[in-house]
Amino acid sequence: MLAISLIKSIAAGILLLASPALGFSVTFFQDPNFQTDLGEVVAGAFNRCYDIASCPYQDNSQSIQIDVGGADVTTCFYQNNDCTGFAKCWHHDQPSPSDLNIDGLAKTISGFAFVHPCDNCGDTSLFNGNGQPEQFHIDC
Repeated sequence: MLAISLIKSIAAGILLLASPALGFSVTFFQDPNFQTDLGEVVAGAFNRCYDIASCPYQDNSQSIQIDVGGADVTTCFYQNNDCTGFAKCWHHDQPSPSDLNIDGLAKTISGFAFVHPCDNCGDTSLFNGNGQPEQFHIDC
């Protein structure tokens, strides 16, 4: 009986992990210490909090171009072994990291977000682990 209960608990946990829509609570954070003179802003949205300062840049990163708040920005997502990941945004005419690795990154991140480099609040897009956008609002 205990074994059946344990199997059911494990199966429920796997189902929850496989489906971001089930029990997916988003925590948005932004660290102004990562904002540079070029207007770069590091931001993230995840189903759990962690100290963004403990997440150094890694080779496993991805860069995409997308329209945010009416202005085109380039967003780079970073991933490492200790943290889920975080995003770094900048304008197209600003320097960007080199040697970006885009293979399989979306499969390893449970959720991430980006904000306009010149606007620390407002409407923001959240992408889940499948790369599907979800809209939410950040209050100043």
